[in-house]
Amino acid sequence: LRVNLNVALLDSEIKEDFLTVPNIASPVGSPPVNIKGSPLVYSPDASIQLGVQYVQALNADWEVLYRVQTFWQDEYQTSLYNEPNDLVGSWHQTDASITLRDTDDIWAV
Repeated sequence: LRVNLNVALLDSEIKEDFLTVPNIASPVGSPPVNIKGSPLVYSPDASIQLGVQYVQALNADWEVLYRVQTFWQDEYQTSLYNEPNDLVGSWHQTDASITLRDTDDIWAV
């Protein structure tokens, strides 16, 4: 039996004044935008991955591997301007598999 857990926590934020060109959606001639306080792009605050795997021997030559894993990731921004359209929502995915393999680990289905 194998159980694995991975947790990632991230606190990313632009801490100082940082003036940049206006967002592409801003009218031409708009003043620079200060993105202080914005999170770094593609930086979710948290993600968690949990997996459980069990190997069952069938005989001296073959075994069955059962595995279930799930992953969850928090929302994140895809631009420094914190526009609502640039927010990717949190998501999760769960996978399960059953594998028949030989004990020499040459063949697997």
